Amino acid sequence: MQWDNFSWFGFRDVKDNGELSPMPNQVDSTDLISILEAVLIEAREPPVNGRRGDFLGIPYKQVPDPEIAREQSHSFLQNLTG
Repeated sequence: MQWDNFSWFGFRDVKDNGELSPMPNQVDSTDLISILEAVLIEAREPPVNGRRGDFLGIPYKQVPDPEIAREQSHSFLQNLTG
């Protein structure tokens, strides 16, 4: 089974051109605790915890590389036809 999702958490903003901003000199400890708590809640998904993580960031959706998708489809069809 291959992974089809990826989560990345960081303290650097993403610029309009897709590059990361410089690392901040300081990170507020309250923000750090909230971020770590949100990551743990989202990763663990505890069944009795009705609370969701207080995600402070911006979600981005990664677009699949068309060449990789084409190669995967080709490989899949080759495996089917032998």
